[in-house]
Amino acid sequence: MITKTQNILEMYQELPERAKALMRLKALSYFKVPLDTWRECFYELTYLFPKNEPSYVGEFNTLVGQLKSRDLIRRHEAIPSALVHLLTRETVDFCEHGPQYLEALEKVALKRNHWFYSEGSLENQLRANRFRLSVYTLDKKSYEECRQKYKVADITRLCEQFFLQENLDSDWLKTRFLEVQGYILKAKLGGFLSQGLLEDQMPSLLTHYLALRKPDHDPLFDPIFLGYDMLAGNTKKVAQTVAAVKEENSAQVIVIKGGLAFLENDHEASLLYFETALKTLRKLANKKNILFGPQETFFYILALFKSASPEQYQQLHSVLNLATELMPRQSGVFEMLLNVLLKLQGRESKVAAETVIYDHSLDPLSKLIYAHNFFCIAVKVCKGLFW
Repeated sequence: MITKTQNILEMYQELPERAKALMRLKALSYFKVPLDTWRECFYELTYLFPKNEPSYVGEFNTLVGQLKSRDLIRRHEAIPSALVHLLTRETVDFCEHGPQYLEALEKVALKRNHWFYSEGSLENQLRANRFRLSVYTLDKKSYEECRQKYKVADITRLCEQFFLQENLDSDWLKTRFLEVQGYILKAKLGGFLSQGLLEDQMPSLLTHYLALRKPDHDPLFDPIFLGYDMLAGNTKKVAQTVAAVKEENSAQVIVIKGGLAFLENDHEASLLYFETALKTLRKLANKKNILFGPQETFFYILALFKSASPEQYQQLHSVLNLATELMPRQSGVFEMLLNVLLKLQGRESKVAAETVIYDHSLDPLSKLIYAHNFFCIAVKVCKGLFW
């Protein structure tokens, strides 16, 4: 079956060299650039224009028109997102004149007062793209220069922005800087576990990176797999990873300990960890209405179900309502658990007739809970599960 991406790639392959050059420049710049910036970069490609002059004034506009007619140029002169990674790789790894493209982008950017349509200073925009390109070119010096100016949270955000949605070849990914592999894997695994994204990419990623987790392996990837290990019930591995973390009093570590305690049936300790982590988060965020991620919140709610007395149902009710509000993609899960609570309280008249599945692309956690809902909704069965 021919995919949409394959069709777009075939159209690109049929283009003349100068039209391909325009699209390569777009892929390399990543962000939306003004038309005049794009034109100036194009005429800096000396292998196309040996005398550093256009062959004729209208060529750029003609080529842009051809690309638009094939739907290869869209709003704000953006190329199809499916081609961004592929063309960046092609230019950096396989194009004979790849260095000229990088030089053209840098030369034009440094002498212009503006560069991208997006908000933010020119310096920040250029640095973000330099970081991205250093991952492709494996330019260690450039990567380290960018890395020194970013916090860990910034690098995490950039890797999510640049690589989360890209279908990366595992053979390519495993040749990137090891630290970058960790950031990208964390983003992709997090997207899968919390939102059900990238299901088609998981088999190859897990096949490669799980194989690296041997007794004598580099522990770099262990924290990244915490969520995976939790859902897989690998409590021993979770405990080992948490024990090796230096920031043992951070909210993130405490909430993981809460989930671990729940999986080990120590519900009192589990709630103590969760409540402590929640207080820490509220203090850091300076707001009351805040919760953990979907997976941790699910464990927290189940711990409340297991430990709560009828007098404590109001707290559970409040947490479920807040989870439904803060996590719309998982709201069906928490609405179902609220139905369970209402049944346990003897308030059947308040229970929704059915939980509507409004999103066909549910995350793995939602699929699990909906399956549970369909087969185990009776109060008697739910009591058996929670007590």
